[in-house]
Amino acid sequence: MQPDILQDVCLYDFIRRFNKLEVSKSKRKDEDSSDEESDHRVTTDNGSTLKFSFLSDHPQFKTHQFYWIGKQYGYIPNFVGGMLPQQDKGDQDYYYCTMLVLFKP
Repeated sequence: MQPDILQDVCLYDFIRRFNKLEVSKSKRKDEDSSDEESDHRVTTDNGSTLKFSFLSDHPQFKTHQFYWIGKQYGYIPNFVGGMLPQQDKGDQDYYYCTMLVLFKP
């Protein structure tokens, strides 16, 4: 559940370019007392870091935010568990579904 502004970001890029952080208790109290009617907020720190709130029906809406870490500081995802499917081996439908999940926004 992500804000509409991120609908064009695929799962792979979201994992690479965003990080999740816990909102401090003092900021939670400030946000609870404010009149915020939108489902998400986009804020900036010193004009460089974009922070996003989860949608209001997400379980971590009040406790966490995620922020964009930029292109030059992105992660390279390490897929733990089984190997990613290969196009030339095994079930091709499974391969294509996996690629769509990772790379289609």
